[in-house]
Amino acid sequence: METKITLLVAALLSFAASPLRASLSLNFYATSCPAAEFIVSNTVRSASSSDPTIPGKLLRLLFHDCFVEGCDASVLLQGNGTERSDPANTSLGGFSVIDSAKRVLEIFCPGAVSCADIIALAARDAVVMVKSLNLLRHICMQSSAERLNTMIMEQAGGPEFQIPTGRKDGRVSDAANVRPNIADTSFTMNEMIKLFNSKGLSLDDLVTLSGAHTIGSAHCNAFSDRFRMDSKGKLTLIDTSLDSSYAEELIRKCPSDSSESKTVNNDPETSLAFDNQYYSNLLAHKGLFQSDSVLLEDGRTRAQVEAFANDQESFFRSWGESFLKLTAIGVKTDDEGEIRRSCSFAN
Repeated sequence: METKITLLVAALLSFAASPLRASLSLNFYATSCPAAEFIVSNTVRSASSSDPTIPGKLLRLLFHDCFVEGCDASVLLQGNGTERSDPANTSLGGFSVIDSAKRVLEIFCPGAVSCADIIALAARDAVVMVKSLNLLRHICMQSSAERLNTMIMEQAGGPEFQIPTGRKDGRVSDAANVRPNIADTSFTMNEMIKLFNSKGLSLDDLVTLSGAHTIGSAHCNAFSDRFRMDSKGKLTLIDTSLDSSYAEELIRKCPSDSSESKTVNNDPETSLAFDNQYYSNLLAHKGLFQSDSVLLEDGRTRAQVEAFANDQESFFRSWGESFLKLTAIGVKTDDEGEIRRSCSFAN
């Protein structure tokens, strides 16, 4: 409970300091659609209960939306030459969840809730859902005494907080804008810092938001640059920053002849829990991507990685603050955008 209160206070303070405070607000839909956040949350919960990969997909969808054209749902627009058609976005998922929430909202509150707000709310809720839903699965397999103990431990809470809403949907979606604005898994620290700074995000935000890799999965080709393949198709580790036993595990899961659709978990330890294990993985040299490993290797970020690995509550507090900044990137309000009737097409 204390964690939730702390995160809420941090959210309110960050929001109050934002130049967007006049356009976005907490409980923006209190009058026009009071059940908006409940509907989104319920949709995310339902989808995640049947597909545990949904939370990771929704979180990644938010990043790819906000880093290109700002948090305006431009990544949802379909058509030739749109962001969604770019190869960097072909592996994105979670679209059906956003569409499902929008359909229900249009029934109860037609023309009121933007797709941009649905993405932001769904990603926020996904972080909470991935913890509670997998806790429920775990409890179902325990004895009565173990269940009680687990439920008592769960009362400590997690990264749950309010975010301001009132975003409008963008009308522009250009595939050409994707690559220059999305972080590549092979990025150096300087390249990541430059990209994050261009979005108004700090070095602390970079380390914190990289913690999104505590859930989700990645295709084998996303980290293939850490290996070399010989003429017989045998893979050999060439990136010495990666733990050798972990590298062997990755080779077993992603042999040279694996299909393009093959994926592995971002977090090899607790892939279905939103926690601070990602940072412990980095300390053990088990960051899946090169862009993960550099967080430990670079002196500018190593201390924060170590701090988060040793203190989950500190990570949760920082997550709430950085998430608010992420969801405020390039927000469109008033006449700068619209409320789409369908998330896939502009009005």
